[in-house]
Amino acid sequence: MADRKPGGVAVNGLLDDEVQQILAVFNEWGERDRSHRRLAHRGSYVGRFWASPSTVRRVLIESDKHFRPLPRPVRGERKPFPDWASYKPNSLWIYDTTHFTRCGAKVLIIEDLVSRKWLTHLVSSEETTTQVQAAFTTALESEGLLKEALARTATGRVDPDADDGLTPLLLAVSDNGSQMIATGTRRFMALVAIAQHFGRPSTPTDQAWIE
Repeated sequence: MADRKPGGVAVNGLLDDEVQQILAVFNEWGERDRSHRRLAHRGSYVGRFWASPSTVRRVLIESDKHFRPLPRPVRGERKPFPDWASYKPNSLWIYDTTHFTRCGAKVLIIEDLVSRKWLTHLVSSEETTTQVQAAFTTALESEGLLKEALARTATGRVDPDADDGLTPLLLAVSDNGSQMIATGTRRFMALVAIAQHFGRPSTPTDQAWIE
């Protein structure tokens, strides 16, 4: 027996018709899918071709076909703080969460925007409204504001689902994180007479004090 020279073609290689179908589906669906992975699934959904995402990506690169990125949204004007919020301690609080990925921990930090006082922090493996509520309860208690907040709640005049015109105790400034905009967080803030102020999406400079 003697070794033969290797050759031939892969039995699972793409046919010319399959390549043409990939390019045709790209022309039809590329603006909607904007991903070689989605386009690969799209091909099987519509019954045009069956190929892996990496194969679709290779065919598109070899044919000089590229997905166009979505246009950046127009950046709006920064929303000013409400008139009742004064630049004095315990009037403007800002908070954010820092991630320590190696140990899987998240640290929620609350800081006074005016005095720069580090009010409290909370370390947890989760990042939900529960951590926001616990941290703000601790901060209110340490600053002697919890009794006043609870007194407002006891009067029954604070409706978490409606703005009744009461001047809040303070303004909590944050980004648009899921735990910040959650319904549970909104209800808790209303019950302790804290108003919320959110920065513009994808604009970390709106929270530069805490970033």
